[in-house]
Amino acid sequence: KEVQANWREALKPLQQQQKQEFSATQKKINDVKRLVAGGKYNAAFGVFKKVKQLFSALSEHQQQRLQREFDAVNEKITELADWEHYIATPRKQQLLTEIQAIVETPLDNPNEQAEKVKQYRKTWNSLGHADDDAEKELNYQFNQLCETAFAPCRLFFAEQEKLREQHLATRQGYVEQAKKLSEHLVTVNEIISEDGVEATETVIDNSAVDFKMLDNELNALTKQWQNAGQVDRSVYQDINKQFNDALHPIKSAIKNFHFQNKALKSALIEQAEKAALDENIYNAISKVKSLQSKWRDIGYSGTKFENKLWQTFRKINDDIFAKRDQQQ
Repeated sequence: KEVQANWREALKPLQQQQKQEFSATQKKINDVKRLVAGGKYNAAFGVFKKVKQLFSALSEHQQQRLQREFDAVNEKITELADWEHYIATPRKQQLLTEIQAIVETPLDNPNEQAEKVKQYRKTWNSLGHADDDAEKELNYQFNQLCETAFAPCRLFFAEQEKLREQHLATRQGYVEQAKKLSEHLVTVNEIISEDGVEATETVIDNSAVDFKMLDNELNALTKQWQNAGQVDRSVYQDINKQFNDALHPIKSAIKNFHFQNKALKSALIEQAEKAALDENIYNAISKVKSLQSKWRDIGYSGTKFENKLWQTFRKINDDIFAKRDQQQ
């Protein structure tokens, strides 16, 4: 009894391993059935190779238990292989004719040519195996034609790579221009007091900056950046961030300048509205003429507000002058 107990205990690891191998083989057989039922024949061929390896490693007793299922799957795979050869051989020959056409007459667009070659290879791989005596030669011809068809694309892509490098150098130059443009902003340190604590704040001296010229230079540089050509995606985000960071002080200064001008012009509009209430029309005209002079001295207030502000101010002036004409 002790010897038998020791024997059974020693057998457990081997029996467990055999059980796992049996389950794995059975599972793979079921996978082949599922793939065949789903029409995924190429995948079924690959899985069946694994099934044969697993089946041959089983014990004779385990093989007997799975023999019927294995034979049924083997028969189905053999049948499919015959059909595969029957279908694949003429289809591959036809595909060779199609790719030969783009070798002799390449497409105008290299990207389309490359995509076409890629699609041909994908279709070729999906066709399975042709007749045994023709498979090797067909594969050789196809690979040669693919290489020839892709050759002009490779040359084109190499040229595009050089262009992208040139575009990157151009964009790097624009980043430097943006930095220099930002350096032209004249800044001063103002002392501010908050809760009795004095501190300094760096602000832009608007009187020392020609904002009209700065705005024109910003627009020109932004337009050049937009037309600078493509660069590699891996570096574009970084170089684009550098450019935007360099322009941020300029955009911020122009935005603040426009905002200040908007406030000044809005104040002039309020004064013009008060002048329009003056019963002495000639006093009103004198006041709005003075306001017109001040208006001309104030800079641009941005595309969003400039025209609206001017139309409002102009209407008040027109109404006042219309009253004078009526009075006369």
